[in-house]
Amino acid sequence: MEQMKGDKNGPTPDIIFYAYISRSGSTVFAKHLNTFKSIAVTPESAIYSLVGNNFHTDEDIHEVLNFLYSDERFLTWNIDRDALYDKLSTIHFPFTFKEFHDVIIKEFAGKYEDIGYVLSKSSVLTNLNAIYRFYPNSLIIFIYRDVRAVCNSLIKTYNPHIKRSMKGNTIMLSLHFNRLRKLESKKKYHSYFVKYEDFILGSNYILENLRKKIQVKKEYKNDDYSNILSENQKKLHKNLNKPLDIKRIDVWKEELDPTYIFLLQLFSRRSLKYFGYECITIDVKSINLKILFSEVLEFFFYKKMGVFFILKGLFRKL
Repeated sequence: MEQMKGDKNGPTPDIIFYAYISRSGSTVFAKHLNTFKSIAVTPESAIYSLVGNNFHTDEDIHEVLNFLYSDERFLTWNIDRDALYDKLSTIHFPFTFKEFHDVIIKEFAGKYEDIGYVLSKSSVLTNLNAIYRFYPNSLIIFIYRDVRAVCNSLIKTYNPHIKRSMKGNTIMLSLHFNRLRKLESKKKYHSYFVKYEDFILGSNYILENLRKKIQVKKEYKNDDYSNILSENQKKLHKNLNKPLDIKRIDVWKEELDPTYIFLLQLFSRRSLKYFGYECITIDVKSINLKILFSEVLEFFFYKKMGVFFILKGLFRKL
């Protein structure tokens, strides 16, 4: 692999993609990866929502740049818009997201010396097939966490972007977790799966295994990843620079409403067992019917699918 040496006109560095559910430990893991001298980690952004875009005219470029530069997270990539446009305008029309993405990655990596890999810190979980088509040889890191702990964290985390808790629909969360299990079992992609709890308990071991897999040297840089996060992202990750806290691994058992635990175990039991998590017994009397039906109905309207079959499955368990 040819490495860049702070040269924006040099070869595009190898790209490592990231796939995860929010609040699964992706940022703390990215922070540790960023300490390797030959890996640069981007801030999170909405860039992969553009994966289906094709560029036919100058207007297409400006439209996409307007979208990206309205995202405060992308602004922290610290890429000059005019310089980026100049590079993009040299590409012959029509071109795809891949050509667009390659230019952006090269611009980002050009700020560093001896960079061989860029870890793109934006989840591609919902765009895997498109990313795989564009980058069939790239490594995709999947990081996962006990879905009950994820749910608890989402409920307790205030998102300044949307001005409310990050909690979404519990059943949808289960389906996303199930997808991670299916992806791991099928091994379709060039992938590396990281269990968050294993990382918390043995971060050096996990990082060393990954370092050997991608074959980077044991050389480090003094570059605090938290410094390049937007202000709102820093609010979401207040504990980023604190020591890894193993005491909070199972805190969801005390904090999470039993109704959410019941739903998550109902829809993700197989995946929980597959990833080595134990299901706990829930007292039926502790289930909050208001929360239960709210989650089911929300899922029904969100997915536009028959509520009858969901309710039938629930009442079999009650």
